[in-house]
Amino acid sequence: ARGSPEEEVCVDASYLSSYDESALVHATALNARVLCPLPPSTLPCGTPDHLVRVRGAPTSYRALCADAPCDERTMPVNSVLSHLWEEEPHADGHVLTMYDARHPELAQRILHRFTALRRSVARAFR
Repeated sequence: ARGSPEEEVCVDASYLSSYDESALVHATALNARVLCPLPPSTLPCGTPDHLVRVRGAPTSYRALCADAPCDERTMPVNSVLSHLWEEEPHADGHVLTMYDARHPELAQRILHRFTALRRSVARAFR
């Protein structure tokens, strides 16, 4: 089941275009309000509660944009199942994750693995 777009933790769907649909959290991208860090940041736009690491410390896009210039937009977003994502360092010292800043990372990793397993079982019985 989908939450409302305000509850989603995703980044600009076009940023994830190299991923197969089976690696994405949503089969179809959702339209959501995002925060877009301005240059010199190289991070893609992300939903307010999407987690990034700033010099190793976890923070949300909301907190990041409280301290740095960002634009607000609405755009298609998605996320990659965390066990299929390599945390991605950016030139500005930020690291992009696929986690929700509001919940423990371990719980999210377990949920994403369960989601992938459930999808595999469903495909096997089609």
